[in-house]
Amino acid sequence: MNNKVIVYNFTNVYNEEKFIERNKFIDLSSLYGTECILANKEMSKIIKKEDLNAIHFIDSGDYHYLTKLFCDLISFPFILIVMDHHTDMQNDGFNALTCGNWINYVKENKNLKKIIIIGPDSSYQDDKIIICKKIDLTKFELPIYISIDKDIMAKSVINTNWDQGEYQEIDILNDLKEMLINNKVIGMDICGECEDNIFKFNDIIEDEKINNDFIKLIEEYNK
Repeated sequence: MNNKVIVYNFTNVYNEEKFIERNKFIDLSSLYGTECILANKEMSKIIKKEDLNAIHFIDSGDYHYLTKLFCDLISFPFILIVMDHHTDMQNDGFNALTCGNWINYVKENKNLKKIIIIGPDSSYQDDKIIICKKIDLTKFELPIYISIDKDIMAKSVINTNWDQGEYQEIDILNDLKEMLINNKVIGMDICGECEDNIFKFNDIIEDEKINNDFIKLIEEYNK
């Protein structure tokens, strides 16, 4: 993975974060049919294969389904590592890709050999999916794609627009460092921005701080 940063702006929350000024910025705020559920066919044209090998900031958890679109571009065997307070495996009744059910869709990818979801309160394992609180991240047998939802972290650390876990930022950074040092990382995405609201200014400042912490760590250890 290279250290290129691409910011996908849906809610305009990133407009208040200065880190966008030095990175590629894709404004999707006028695109309809994207919040929580993918009902816009244009999105498949926006997610480009040449941009896969990068760090993608994809706005709030409402857009976590974009991970499935990134994974669709991977043409060789790989493992998906998801750090999230939720499993995103809901049977939500929608016959469409949503932020709550995208794992159900991505698991059908023939190149995707294993999905490891770190963070939910529940635990589960079958031949393709592992759900757990902690796992050895030192070495996987295949390249990995990493997806992080900041709602895995406690509200004392950051506020997202979903219910949250209890992890500290240092826990996530240490796990990310472990993965970068010991594995071939194809690409990664980060979601979990707070709501774009004038009363959320302090939350936006904290969002940007954590985003910069992620970028700094990746630049240091992704050699």
